[in-house]
Amino acid sequence: RLARQAGPGPLRIPVTHPAGSYDILIGEGVLNEAGPALLAAGLTVGACAIVTQPALADHARRLAGALQGEGFRPAVIEMPAGEQYKTLTTVA
Repeated sequence: RLARQAGPGPLRIPVTHPAGSYDILIGEGVLNEAGPALLAAGLTVGACAIVTQPALADHARRLAGALQGEGFRPAVIEMPAGEQYKTLTTVA
């Protein structure tokens, strides 16, 4: 299946690429649960970045607040929409 939902909670869509894999989570409240989820995945608190575009800035700020609540120190970086801006050079 393309997507799976194991009982209550967010819908998980697995993404596999040459460098590895990850899940995309879709559901109500996933931004608010991001901090605990990152800690449960083994990440340690510290500085981090949220890269977004202006149309999604409200969501990025909500995510930043949730991460701060768990001890992370997020920086929100806004860039123009478009594939041409999705590079490390753009956010450097």
